[in-house]
Amino acid sequence: MTIFDDLLAIADGAITATAAEAFVLHPQVRTPNGHPMPDPDREVVRARGVFELRAGQAGGVQLGNRSFNRKRNDLRLISTAPAPRISIAERELGATRVHQGDRVDLIDRSPPQRFEVVSVQPDGHGRVVVELVER
Repeated sequence: MTIFDDLLAIADGAITATAAEAFVLHPQVRTPNGHPMPDPDREVVRARGVFELRAGQAGGVQLGNRSFNRKRNDLRLISTAPAPRISIAERELGATRVHQGDRVDLIDRSPPQRFEVVSVQPDGHGRVVVELVER
């Protein structure tokens, strides 16, 4: 371990203590018909993570088939939406790994908010960044 790892651990602890929210991770498994069901092989995790609601990406998401023919007018909207995500320290999760399709409930909010995991990416510093979509 280097001094940078020690300093990162101190900063990570301070950030978690200051900005983290409690959540419950409900592992899910997809059935052949596409409906999620609780995964019996992974346990439910109660932990804390830093929730972030970022503005939509620049340029937005194009809805429908957009024509590349410049002679036609295309009056459909370009839509932008907030991109929720939560940053979780790997030590908070223990042996459980987050997978696409898992359910995340933010329990500190009134009413609690429910999200579905879209993607999971490690940040390289002992945390995972989980992209969410509200359900």
